[in-house]
Amino acid sequence: MSIIAPDVDLAELGDERGVMIWSDAPSNDEAIIEIEEWCVEHDLLRTREVWLRAKLVNGDRWRGAMCYRPSPGIQEAMDADRAAWRRHVDRMPLTPSCAGMDND
Repeated sequence: MSIIAPDVDLAELGDERGVMIWSDAPSNDEAIIEIEEWCVEHDLLRTREVWLRAKLVNGDRWRGAMCYRPSPGIQEAMDADRAAWRRHVDRMPLTPSCAGMDND
């Protein structure tokens, strides 16, 4: 599988700018995983489309997603949401059938 990323200096991305990343993975799910992995390597986030954009290049299907660098406010909101979700899950009673399961 391959990734196509624009020839831009990712350090120059501002809070409002993003880049379109394309994958030639054979399925939508595999393209999401490949693009997510690329984003992690470059400290970016992928927008949360379930179905990626598609285009044909010389008969080959490419799937793409917008990726962006989160601003401090976005990152803080994501961290707060994760913490609230964790508090909610930790307060949930465990039934005998799931008491031995890991909640992570």
